Amino acid sequence: MRALICAAFAVATCSLAAPARAQIVNVQGSLAKEPEPGWSGVVTGGVDWHTGNTDLLRLWGAGSAMFRAGPWLALALARAEYIEAEDVEVAEKTFEHLRVRRDVTCRLLWEAFAQHEYDAFRRLSVRAVAGAGPAVRLLARADASITAGLAYMVEHERRSTLAGAADSGARAWNHRASGYLTGNVRLDDRVTATQTVYVQPRLDDVADLMVLSETSVETRLGARLALINSFVLAYDATPAETVEARSTSLRLSVSWTF
Repeated sequence: MRALICAAFAVATCSLAAPARAQIVNVQGSLAKEPEPGWSGVVTGGVDWHTGNTDLLRLWGAGSAMFRAGPWLALALARAEYIEAEDVEVAEKTFEHLRVRRDVTCRLLWEAFAQHEYDAFRRLSVRAVAGAGPAVRLLARADASITAGLAYMVEHERRSTLAGAADSGARAWNHRASGYLTGNVRLDDRVTATQTVYVQPRLDDVADLMVLSETSVETRLGARLALINSFVLAYDATPAETVEARSTSLRLSVSWTF
């Protein structure tokens, strides 16, 4: 089983390509490992500052907090990023997510969630979603797990104004299905690999589709400190004008668990 999951991680990573943008943010990575009862959380962040031949400032941070009590689990997550290069702002975005999960049986779960997103350079003034649905633990072992979920989701989106764009300031309400498959495998005492795939088709037009795949490897540096390498591929079949349909990102970050 471990060899099979590792092979799936490798295939997923090697098959990802092309430059892209989309509107799904992976929160299942925060739930990949079952937390202990009570409060827990993770904080990550970083600063890049270059001067001289290249003037660049990048600030980013993320934090999550979880609370587990009996069959109930609550997750709150927030992220923000700002990038300025040569005195020109090239990225500005925020994301907040709240999720509640309840164990119905040892394998069957029920989840409800709400989130808000802003991204100036995807021309996304507001994207707010809320939904609920079941999830199933397909595999639950100490060294590996796989979970699949499917939810109904209502989405409100408002695009930013842009001179000459037909969708300038456009607003829309959509109804989507939100399906995901996430799994992780502990390669040794320090290293854990996680793969998550989301698919979110619009219910009245399945060609209006959003997809996200995220592959990450976490290496524990101590009891609370970890190094995380992640690769993300995102696709939006109907992006705003001037925005690419596909995007990729590769990130190295440090996390602190409390």
